[in-house]
Amino acid sequence: MEQRKNSKQEGRPGFSFHRTFSLIRPAVIQVLELAEQISTSSEGELNKETIRQNTSLGSIYAESMPRYAMGAGLLDFDRQLTDFGRMSLAHDPLLEQHGTQWLMHYYLSAPHGPGPAFWHDLVNTYFYVGREFTAGEISQHLGEFIEETEGRSLAERTVRSTATVFLGTYTKSDALGKLSILSADGERYRVMEPVPPPVWAVAYALLDYWAAQFEGRLTVTLDSLQEPGGFAPLFLLGRREFNEVLRVLQGEHYVDVYRVAPPEQVVLLRQETGPLLEKLYGTA
Repeated sequence: MEQRKNSKQEGRPGFSFHRTFSLIRPAVIQVLELAEQISTSSEGELNKETIRQNTSLGSIYAESMPRYAMGAGLLDFDRQLTDFGRMSLAHDPLLEQHGTQWLMHYYLSAPHGPGPAFWHDLVNTYFYVGREFTAGEISQHLGEFIEETEGRSLAERTVRSTATVFLGTYTKSDALGKLSILSADGERYRVMEPVPPPVWAVAYALLDYWAAQFEGRLTVTLDSLQEPGGFAPLFLLGRREFNEVLRVLQGEHYVDVYRVAPPEQVVLLRQETGPLLEKLYGTA
């Protein structure tokens, strides 16, 4: 297996952040609603105690669901609503639209966070249309990931529960199952042709990815965005689908694409993400 760099970043959820529970949207929604209440009243802070007092969530959910909300890009590391969190709560309060769930998946899976480092590693390794694997393979991969990145071994039960949580997040209807990325048959899983991500969700994510991965650069090669481990595979997009996203962004004067001679180049023209969220939620 390829040696991996230590990808721990301050604020990112740790390996056992989930406390053995998959992402559960109705629980995350309660956390977001409370975060909004706190922000408007300017009283208190979003912590385990206030969550227990002001929601129906039990103590374990009160720990894990805010971490999911942060990993999914809905809360920042100060536990305040992000722009994405505010827009989704206002215009998709059940977090059920495909665009919302695709962006939640993106943030959990982005190489720079805010999701846990292992999440990106699993998506980068296994999420290719048609690939099949077992829960046991995911567990083994996770164990090796921790050994290589953190130099420690975890109990088999801990690794197995994390694998179950990861897989459940993409198969359960109250999580991100609506994206149809994974199908399950007992212990076997298959990566499916998923629900296509809305172009504005991909566009919004692209600007976030560019700012983190290509900081200070206005031009990158098209291949660097499409190659394995790059941006487009996070959305399971092939070249044709990703080129369509770029075509739309060209029309909005966000990027330009130079295809005259190889390597093809993508030029960033605008960095404002707000209008893309407005288009995603139909408020533009």
